[in-house]
Amino acid sequence: MKSKFTLIRAKRSLIFLKRYFILAAVVICIRGSVYVLSHWYDIRYQYTDSIPGKIYLIVKNKIPQKGDLVAFWPPPSNIYKHTCFIKYVKGIAGEFIKREGLRFYLNSEFIGEAKKYSLKGLPLFPSEGGVILKDHYFVWTPHKDSYDSRYKDIGTISSANIIGTAYRLL
Repeated sequence: MKSKFTLIRAKRSLIFLKRYFILAAVVICIRGSVYVLSHWYDIRYQYTDSIPGKIYLIVKNKIPQKGDLVAFWPPPSNIYKHTCFIKYVKGIAGEFIKREGLRFYLNSEFIGEAKKYSLKGLPLFPSEGGVILKDHYFVWTPHKDSYDSRYKDIGTISSANIIGTAYRLL
């Protein structure tokens, strides 16, 4: 005859396995749905801490508005490998970016400073100020180490490089 402890332990193991398989099935269904709907949607993982959250749903070809999170392909750079970036749309066409040294202003509102060196010690160069062109976006996050439109390598992002609007899942 099995002890009461053994039966309780077996029951807990079955509950754990059941929960594990349900979670695995949900993840497979979500990923499968995203694959089927990949023409319209994508799931992206955020590797840095520049914005809160780690997993984002991307609604492809949805034109972002000011304040939205946007997924985009940045220009090629030695700082990062070819990867999707997710940032906030801070400035839109017609707005004015002013740079004073390493300090940046959007329509006279201070939005942050650029750094001289990356976290890996590589030199960084600030972008120029000016009017944001038609079909371009100034992308940004408030994080001190954010690599965004404040830097020459990124600059303003053309709508041709926009993947879509991003929504935080986790």
